[in-house]
Amino acid sequence: MLKATIIFVGVAVLLCIIRDINSHPTLEVPNAEGVVGNEEHGNRTRRSLSCTNYGCHKNSCWAYCGTKPEAHREWCWTTRGITWDLQYVGCTSDAQCDGCWSCAGACSL
Repeated sequence: MLKATIIFVGVAVLLCIIRDINSHPTLEVPNAEGVVGNEEHGNRTRRSLSCTNYGCHKNSCWAYCGTKPEAHREWCWTTRGITWDLQYVGCTSDAQCDGCWSCAGACSL
């Protein structure tokens, strides 16, 4: 039973990632150095426009993620790069983080 549950959750997460990657347009946005370029949305950390629920914890930036971040309280470590690149953003305070950055890895379940 546990093995079937793990497989089901894994497939569900994979399908969500594929759907998100294919459903978001490309935007021109400034990078960390202020240079405007293209950024692929992919699996964004937030689905709302405010991008307000984020912070610094254990010297890494995090943000709520998933389809209903406020309701489910799913979160992920964030990246300035592309989604799931595992390039976690280091920090010492919330001010160094951005709730609109992409997830560096999976959302917590």
